[in-house]
Amino acid sequence: MRESNPTEPANYRGSFTFDLIETMYNSAFHKYRSVPATKALIIIGLVIMFLGVIFLLQSKSSLGPSTSYMYSNPEWTVNGYIIIAMGFIVIAVGVIKRQYSKKHS
Repeated sequence: MRESNPTEPANYRGSFTFDLIETMYNSAFHKYRSVPATKALIIIGLVIMFLGVIFLLQSKSSLGPSTSYMYSNPEWTVNGYIIIAMGFIVIAVGVIKRQYSKKHS
C-alpha cells in the first residue's frame, strides 16, 4: 500500500484503485466513445457550412427576399466566408478524430 504524503491532496489521482478503474473504462469504451462524437462533429460542420452558403448567397443577392438585412450586404459576404471556413474546420476536426480513433482502436 502507498504511504500518504501530507503535501498531496486527499483524493490523489495516482492511486492504484483509480488507475485500475480508469484503465478498465478506457479499454472497454474507447472505440465506442469516439464514433458518435466524430459523426456529430461532421454533421454539425456540414450544417454550419450550409448556413454559411445561405448567408453568402443572400449577401450576393442570389437568395432570399430583398427586404432582408443580409440581402446585397457586403458585410455578410465576409461573414458567410468566415462561417463556411468555421464549418470546414469542424468537419476537419471530426475527420481527423475519426481517423485517429480508427488507427488506435
